[in-house]
Amino acid sequence: MEMGRQIKMPEGAHHVVISTSSEGEISILEVMLSLRRQWVLICLVTLVVTLSVLALVVMMPKVYRAEVLLLTPQQSDVAHFNIPDLFATSEQELYIYSTTTEDLYAAMLRNLRSNSLRHQFFSERNLYDQLKETEGAGKGEYGTFQKKFNELLLVKDGGARNREDLEYVSVILDGSRAELIAQWINDFVDFIDTYTVREVINTINTKIRVKKRGLKERMASLRLTARQQRENDLDRLEAALDIARKVGLDTAVVSKDSANNPQSDNNALVQEYGKGVLILEAEIEALKNRKSDDPYISGLYEVKEQFIFLKNIKPQMDNMHAARIDQPARRVDIPVKPRMKLMVFMGGVVGVIMGIMVALIRCLFARQCQVLGQDKSLC
Repeated sequence: MEMGRQIKMPEGAHHVVISTSSEGEISILEVMLSLRRQWVLICLVTLVVTLSVLALVVMMPKVYRAEVLLLTPQQSDVAHFNIPDLFATSEQELYIYSTTTEDLYAAMLRNLRSNSLRHQFFSERNLYDQLKETEGAGKGEYGTFQKKFNELLLVKDGGARNREDLEYVSVILDGSRAELIAQWINDFVDFIDTYTVREVINTINTKIRVKKRGLKERMASLRLTARQQRENDLDRLEAALDIARKVGLDTAVVSKDSANNPQSDNNALVQEYGKGVLILEAEIEALKNRKSDDPYISGLYEVKEQFIFLKNIKPQMDNMHAARIDQPARRVDIPVKPRMKLMVFMGGVVGVIMGIMVALIRCLFARQCQVLGQDKSLC
């Protein structure tokens, strides 16, 4: 069989050999047999790559995770915040303040996600100093807060049957110190819980202050009106006394017509000076000596009673919670990053692939050597 043909070229030109043989082709069977013969090389490459990945994983910084699970607060926690208004005049004002477990829980979750509150906690607990000691943070206080705390603190909804009905919420913090992050996340949840409850109490106190101020203004208005009325009565009685003295009425004299028709203006005037000098002087003296108009003010007692009721409302933070801790954070010494088993497994897979590639390259190189008539022992 003709192995090839040569084309004669002019003198001085290069000779080119064009092969028509199929010996340069490599079948799948040959490749498989070649890989089988080179299994030691493949295993060696796989081992080297796997050990390299393992060494890299061992040298990588460990990241641990602390997690707190939160549930909606109990009804007993919310009941103390529902303060009825005993003097309500309409159905819309039955409560001075009221809330539900869902509303209180939603406020808690908003505060957990608040960057300003996270930074407040970070500053108050001096976490920057602790991070500098443990991790050598050098990006400034706010940069450290962002990279080492804020971006690693996650609030995840879980177990939701629908968007408005969350069974639990997971608060997660990642870090390089397992014992520190567990303490920090527990303290942070407690900080936000206290802050949320204090927000509600401040709102209640504000509403009470506004109502008390309104009641004070109402009482001041009633007293001012009563004092003006007393001054008017004094002026009227003194005028009547002057008339009684001029007509010489020392004792009370009430005409028959004024008694039968006491509502007429003339009869009212007659009734005033008709009391006589002695009675008018006694009434004037009593009005001048009066120290307080309160007993004579209609409706003032009810306003005072409402003011005292509001004054005695003093919401306390004891045993009040905006969320229920289903599971506090505990120290877990198993890192979440790097994932050693997964990375070593992937390193092994990559090692096998690289080993096969090296074996194939070696086989192709050997095949080319065979075609060129050189060493045939490589493959």
